[in-house]
Amino acid sequence: MNLLHICDHFYPDRAGGSEIVIYETARRLAKKGHRVSVVTLKSRESLAAEEEIEGMRVYRYTVKDLSNAASSIPFSVRGLFKKVLNDRRPDVVHFHHTPSALGVNMGLVPGGVKRVYSYYGPINEEFEIERRNKNSKLSLSDRFKSRCYLLAERYNLKKCDRIVALSRYSIKQISELHGKDTAEKAVLIPGGIDTERFRYADEDVRAELRKRFGFPDDAVIVLTVRRLVKRMGIDMLIEAFAGAARSNRTLYLVIGGIGPEKDALVGLTATLGVRDRVSFRGFIPAESLVNHYQAADLCVLPTRDLEGFGLVTLEAMSTGTPVIGTAVGATVEVLGGFDEDLLIREISPAGIREKLEKVLYDTGYLKRVRPLCRDYVLKNYSWDSAVESLERVYEDS
Repeated sequence: MNLLHICDHFYPDRAGGSEIVIYETARRLAKKGHRVSVVTLKSRESLAAEEEIEGMRVYRYTVKDLSNAASSIPFSVRGLFKKVLNDRRPDVVHFHHTPSALGVNMGLVPGGVKRVYSYYGPINEEFEIERRNKNSKLSLSDRFKSRCYLLAERYNLKKCDRIVALSRYSIKQISELHGKDTAEKAVLIPGGIDTERFRYADEDVRAELRKRFGFPDDAVIVLTVRRLVKRMGIDMLIEAFAGAARSNRTLYLVIGGIGPEKDALVGLTATLGVRDRVSFRGFIPAESLVNHYQAADLCVLPTRDLEGFGLVTLEAMSTGTPVIGTAVGATVEVLGGFDEDLLIREISPAGIREKLEKVLYDTGYLKRVRPLCRDYVLKNYSWDSAVESLERVYEDS
């Protein structure tokens, strides 16, 4: 089949959860013999306008103002889509993000071409949360933009033949925000994990990595990998860690990720007296990310709101590192499906600290559960299985 993916961003240009899902599924579809094209934003000047990546033809459109890309993308994507449509007429157009989907859905898709939309979360709610974190309350302009995002997402979903959701939580969101009729078009296809890349590490490998990263032999390492924004709950984790660290001098926290909250979070570690035991690693490149997971004793997802899937949970577990996470969104399905006792029911620093200490101080559990984490991912979150399900969606749409 000729498959055309339309998105705002694509991996490795940007390493977010949805971008990784697009990349992993699209490259596997290409490997299976499908003719795969990707139309995405040229988010940096150094990126090629057109190139081949692992059997996929990637085209990049430009916008005049990258700082306000969301409002420009619907118009900028249209010209490039028309070009690709003429060169590589698709059987299926698969949309992934609201702005680029809106630009193409407005009259550009020919009759007879199937439309599929991957739903990663409510764009209007994500926008509102980000704005409230900056300004404490929404302005009239913010409310208007949020409504526009909601209506644009609804338009896209109604235009498409099928909707792909990563979790039952996401299907519930679609139903609540856009109606039961729209949600009935949704099919559940959980994301997968590249288990060859996120490989299991034995104790010798872990010890060598911890030494390489500069930690003492007796260090107990807690890891989180998140965008540094308020809804990810990193401030709650730091407060929880500071409380636990008072009675445990071997405890260390490693934070991977970038975002506007970094300065405030660094300041919080200093205020709480744990600056010397919290390491901010910034953006962690792909191979180093695997090593960070392998070296850690425990990974934490302290999310406040809107966890549509939680790829980090499965990446960590694939390497054998256990995870605890707040009972938010799809974490209840993904992590709760392995062990409900790893869910943090009280979403607060106190709740995170209680679960952190309970799991970390049960050293027998940590050693026993490592291979079980890996087995859980292998059995339930295969990219090959996800791609087979996606092929059925394309054929049945």
